[in-house]
Amino acid sequence: MKKDQLFFAIRLSLFIIILAILKPDLSDFRITNNLQNASYFMQNNLPERAETDLRAVIGMEPWQEIPWSQLAASYLNQDNSLKTISILEPLSRQSILNASDWLTLARAYKQYDRPGQMESALLSLISLGEPGVETVTAIKMLVILYRSQNRFEEAYQF
Repeated sequence: MKKDQLFFAIRLSLFIIILAILKPDLSDFRITNNLQNASYFMQNNLPERAETDLRAVIGMEPWQEIPWSQLAASYLNQDNSLKTISILEPLSRQSILNASDWLTLARAYKQYDRPGQMESALLSLISLGEPGVETVTAIKMLVILYRSQNRFEEAYQF
C-alpha cells in the first residue's frame, strides 16, 4: 500500500508542478490577447472597447505598460476631448508625455475650449526642444491662438 501512496504522491506532485508552470503561460496569453484586441479596437475607432481590454490587463498585471497615449488619441478621433484630457492630464503631471502626446492633449483642450490649458500644453511641447512635425504644428497652433486673443507680439515671437 505504501508503494501505491508514494506513486500517487509523485504523480500528484508532478501534476501540481505542471499546472504551476502552465499558469503563467495562460496569463500571458490573456494579456497578449487583450493588448492585441485593444490595439485593434483603437485602430478601428472603438476606444471604449479598447479601454475595457486595457483595464482587464491592469487587473491581471498592474505593472504592465499600457498604451494610454494611443487610447487618448483614439478618443480624440471620436471628438471625445474630455476622455482624452482625463487620460493624458495625469500623465502630463508625471512629465512622461512625448511631443505627440502633448499635441494630442493640446488638441483636446482646443476642442473642449480651454485656451489657457491649450497654450500650456503647446509650450510644454515646444520646451521639449524636439525637432519634428509636432513642434512645427504646436508653433502654428500657438500663433493662431495668440492672434485670436489679440496677443500679436507673442504671436510674432513664434
